[in-house]
Amino acid sequence: MACALLCFIPMSGWMADKFGARNIFRAAIGVFMGGSILCVQTFRTSVLGGFLFRAILTANAALVSLSIAAIAGFTAYTSYAAMFAVLLAGGCFRSLQFTSLNALAYADVRSGQIAAATSLESVARELAAGTGVTIGAFILQISSFVQAHQMLVVQDFRPAFIAVGLMTLASIRYSLRLPKDAGNEIVGR
Repeated sequence: MACALLCFIPMSGWMADKFGARNIFRAAIGVFMGGSILCVQTFRTSVLGGFLFRAILTANAALVSLSIAAIAGFTAYTSYAAMFAVLLAGGCFRSLQFTSLNALAYADVRSGQIAAATSLESVARELAAGTGVTIGAFILQISSFVQAHQMLVVQDFRPAFIAVGLMTLASIRYSLRLPKDAGNEIVGR
């Protein structure tokens, strides 16, 4: 993966001329976000096996929240390296959170109930994601209205990213309610 990213960098000048800098920037964001997901897949077993699920979900929710809220601080003067670092770390944290939650969702499910549990877990995950997007869009519109902008501008997005980050931070209270031994069967403890 690192080799692919290193090969992408020298080609970016040529690609920017050919396809346009904005499209190359979007593609680079996609590559870094995809790389972050692959990054966490390489060490997820050791993380999930070495720590309690409650501790992972609690600490990682704070990191996910921080990485989402950090996007609100991006300006035209923020370096691409800083943006990519935040996006890479944020993608890694979110991937670990989803992996942990998915593993925990099936911890107490008997083999005959896997199909029903899969359906329920998928609906819950999509509902949570859709709710977050809806609330973020709602806050974006409120921010634009309060600031009296005719069209969306960068300043309208900051409150939305901060609000979604705070919503993510609120999930910590549910992680803290988990029993200390939650998920131990999954990792063989």
